[in-house]
Amino acid sequence: MSAVAKKIDFASELAVGKPNSLGNTLKIVKIVESDPKNYPQLLKLLLHKDSLVAMRAMNATKRLMQQTRISLTHKRSH
Repeated sequence: MSAVAKKIDFASELAVGKPNSLGNTLKIVKIVESDPKNYPQLLKLLLHKDSLVAMRAMNATKRLMQQTRISLTHKRSH
């Protein structure tokens, strides 16, 4: 999957769709989950000139951080 993920332009993916939708945000989340080396590419988009791309990048980052927190919390309780 990582070879495919490197070919994907996250900004273009996040720009797709209506402004009041997630667009391809969940697709980007899955890509970063499967290959965390793509995380820096996502984080760079937090300051993107297109506010829609930046907003969706923040949403994707939030989702990834929540999943990480849940995972860490689960590991600590065992």
